[in-house]
Amino acid sequence: MQIHHLTLNVSSGDITKENTDAIVNSSNKEFTLKSGVSKAILDGAGLQVEQELLEKAGKANDQQREIVTSSGNLPCEEIIHIVGSRSPADIQLKVLSVLMLCENRKLTSVAFPALGTGQGGLNPADVADAMISAVVEFASKKTDHVKNVEFLIFQSSMLADFHQSMLKITKSKKRLSSRIKAIARFSKKELKMLKKMKKELKVNVIIEKKEQDSFITVKGLTSFVYTAESRIPDIIRKVEKIENRKRVAILNSSTVEWQ
Repeated sequence: MQIHHLTLNVSSGDITKENTDAIVNSSNKEFTLKSGVSKAILDGAGLQVEQELLEKAGKANDQQREIVTSSGNLPCEEIIHIVGSRSPADIQLKVLSVLMLCENRKLTSVAFPALGTGQGGLNPADVADAMISAVVEFASKKTDHVKNVEFLIFQSSMLADFHQSMLKITKSKKRLSSRIKAIARFSKKELKMLKKMKKELKVNVIIEKKEQDSFITVKGLTSFVYTAESRIPDIIRKVEKIENRKRVAILNSSTVEWQ
């Protein structure tokens, strides 16, 4: 799936076999978790990496979100260790944080497991939405290095949830229109606001007129389209207020002349 400059791939497989620049290991607060995917990663990397992780964890402060270690016997270049989550909102933040870390380290690719679906016990559909939303948010930023993101789902039964979440994003590219008469009376100020929003959210905003109606068409990724559509009514209400003031002023003027 292409999201701006970034490619997102979701597949079932073994994350320890990935040759991306980095893979992500979800651990506990002490970074000592050895079960499920975390056990597979640490066992595959070897004792030296496990010791490196414990040493760095001992020096880390409470605010440190990620610990980066070498990859040991694994084909990836680095392992990014994070503290596991028990809420989709936190997962979204952590995925975004890892992607920003990769960007700062000038890495081009990173692979994630399905976070929070093991000991975290989270609904795979909620996790899928959270992780993909984080990638969409990251892709909207000005970045130069991260080009490929892999989601490796160990349990193939969860693939459907991730593919469904991707489908929701893809469907957002459909044409969304709204017939609002006030659009025809947009001034340069309102058009400038639309242009700024278009640049900020990376959406395509088209204004067109057909007979007596005017249309605004917003195209882009779901989250950005929804954000744009939530802002457009505010712009329209401002135009309508100005129009109402003008009508009231004209009415008052007519009343004075009549008297």
